[in-house]
Amino acid sequence: MLLLTPNIRYFLYNQPVDKRYGIYSLAGRVQNGLHLNRVSGDVFVFSGKRCNQIGLL
Repeated sequence: MLLLTPNIRYFLYNQPVDKRYGIYSLAGRVQNGLHLNRVSGDVFVFSGKRCNQIGLL
């Protein structure tokens, strides 16, 4: 279940990612691609190449 609250910011990564990436690779994309702190408490949304799957970090 995903709870949408005004306290938490949600960021959508604008490029599709390979769903085989692990949590450390996604965290690296947050830090290097979005230039944001990965442990800030924000939610980062990643979509698959066909845009039929999503992953949250």
